[in-house]
Amino acid sequence: MGFKEHKRKWVFFFVFVLLLLLAFFMFRPYLNAIIVGALLAYFVKPFYSKLLQVIKSKIASQIIIGLSACLILFLLIAILAFPLATQAQSLYVKSGQMVSSFVTDLQNCSDVTTDRPACKLASTFSPLVNSLQFKERSNEFLQWTSLYIYDKITGFIAGVVSFIIFLLVMLFSMFYFLGQGDEIKATILSILPLSRSDKRRIVQRLEETIRAVIGGNVTTAFLQGIAASLIFYLLNIPSPLFWGLIIAILAFIPGIGPSLVWIPMAVILTIQEEPIKAIVLVVASVLLLTSIETLIKPKIIGTKIQMSTYAVFMSVLGGLHFFGLLGFFFGPIILALLITCIQIYREMDGIGESDD
Repeated sequence: MGFKEHKRKWVFFFVFVLLLLLAFFMFRPYLNAIIVGALLAYFVKPFYSKLLQVIKSKIASQIIIGLSACLILFLLIAILAFPLATQAQSLYVKSGQMVSSFVTDLQNCSDVTTDRPACKLASTFSPLVNSLQFKERSNEFLQWTSLYIYDKITGFIAGVVSFIIFLLVMLFSMFYFLGQGDEIKATILSILPLSRSDKRRIVQRLEETIRAVIGGNVTTAFLQGIAASLIFYLLNIPSPLFWGLIIAILAFIPGIGPSLVWIPMAVILTIQEEPIKAIVLVVASVLLLTSIETLIKPKIIGTKIQMSTYAVFMSVLGGLHFFGLLGFFFGPIILALLITCIQIYREMDGIGESDD
């Protein structure tokens, strides 16, 4: 009888693990959106609780909080999209002017020796340009460029659709976790074969890490915004405070965020025949903004959660590799929970204690 009972437990365990794996792979495409929705629900929960005390309706409170989150999100997207689109348009116009000026210089060239850069370039490459092989290669290059642009446009459309799906899943998840979050939390904790004190310890560690990661990112984003504003001001770039604000917002995109502003700016400065300013902008941005991202941010997060800067830095890199852009958030949380679980395991039955 005991053998049958033992066998039944193993069969149930096998089925449970199989269903767990199937559920994971089923939800995997939307896992990031679900987790972000849960985190948003965690941060807006205090506002939700206060609103619930006033209007006494869970559904109404969830709808109000959800609509408010949508409004804030769309405002942030609009704030980011408008200046970036303006910069792209400016870059396009300046590039067109430069090409037009270059073509005009070429048309005005004569057989007389001239110091114009366009004329020198024309005289150097005219034999190559007029060759049949060059024309054939040019046609092939134009065909390849057309296919490349088509693929990029198709990928962009698919990316927009994926982003919309991500937003919908994230907002619906936030709506759900606001109402059912406490119940889900209690269910998960009840499954863990740990004492109440260890469960509280894990929950406390999780909350501390979340606050540390968010706080560290907010602090470093603020520092990057100030540093960028100072750089733009010293280089006499228009609206330094505004662009510093944009960089502070984009700093939440790890690695590439601020570069979405200063790289196009450097290109525009080069087109405007201000190469010294462009070089100074690139060097200053790489040294200051990148240092804040890679050195100061891990230090701030590690200090708050009592973890070494190296461990935080590697957890961010590993998280980015595994989870994508959201890995900067998930990596330190997973590592902090792992360290806490190892500490709890070492304390069980005196494991790790020295023998007297």
